Parts: sequence; C-alpha cells; structure tokens
Amino acid sequence: AAKAAYYNIRINMLGSTDEAFKTDILPRSQEIIKQCESLAAEVEKEVLEQL
Repeated sequence: AAKAAYYNIRINMLGSTDEAFKTDILPRSQEIIKQCESLAAEVEKEVLEQL
C-alpha cells in the first residue's frame, strides 16, 4: 500500500505546477518509502526465520 501511495504522489506531481510543493514532497516521499521498504524487509526476515 505504501508503494502504491508513493507512485500516486509521483504521478500527481507530473501535473502539478507548484514547484515549492514538488521540491518539498518528493524528497519526503522518497525517504518515507525507503523507511517502509526497510521495515518490510525486517518483517519478512523475522517471518522467514520463524518458518
């Protein structure tokens, strides 16, 4: 779900003319998706160790 939200942000930015918003939101969204991916990897590792 987080990745879908990230893609949605990227798609919506294509039509945005608000450069300040784009400059702010892109790095923030990239950091959030990195955190989500890292957490997902940790959870997957823990689950696989329990199997």
